[in-house]
Amino acid sequence: MKTIYWILVVFIAAWLGFMFGFIVTRRSATSLKQELRTQLEREFEKAKNEADRIVKEAKNEADRMVEKAKKETEGFALREKAELFKLYPNLKEYRSERNVINEKYIKSFSVRGDKIRIEMHNATSDDIGPDANIIFLNKQGFVTENYELLWIFSRIKPGETRFDEGYVEFKYGEPVYYSIEFSD
Repeated sequence: MKTIYWILVVFIAAWLGFMFGFIVTRRSATSLKQELRTQLEREFEKAKNEADRIVKEAKNEADRMVEKAKKETEGFALREKAELFKLYPNLKEYRSERNVINEKYIKSFSVRGDKIRIEMHNATSDDIGPDANIIFLNKQGFVTENYELLWIFSRIKPGETRFDEGYVEFKYGEPVYYSIEFSD
């Protein structure tokens, strides 16, 4: 009976040791699991903050590059516009409604659709036969239309106002500028 007693004691001790080890291991595993979870959360937060910082820096750099490109483009456009003024000293911005000129005998012109209407007035004491070119330029500075105003057989008397009508076709886009060249 002593043998059974000792077997039972050893068995119970082994069972208690196993249970104690299991509980301790379980608690250690839970604690370790919690510790790992906390560490992972910290690492994730660090990585997220670093990614946010990198994205913000990249966005700022992209914004700086866009601003620089805009300034360079504006500078290029201003240089190009300056070149256009060298080619066409009396260059003016075109408006889709009435364009007031008041140079020599041309008071104004307007374009509606494909029709141009030019108002002319002779403020001199002589008859005049107006000859002029209205050069229309698109936003790239290319000539999109060159309208010739030619009066060969007819004259405008002193103090008289006349209208000339014709057709225009803007071949390379809508005009942005115009220039008038007088033949006389």
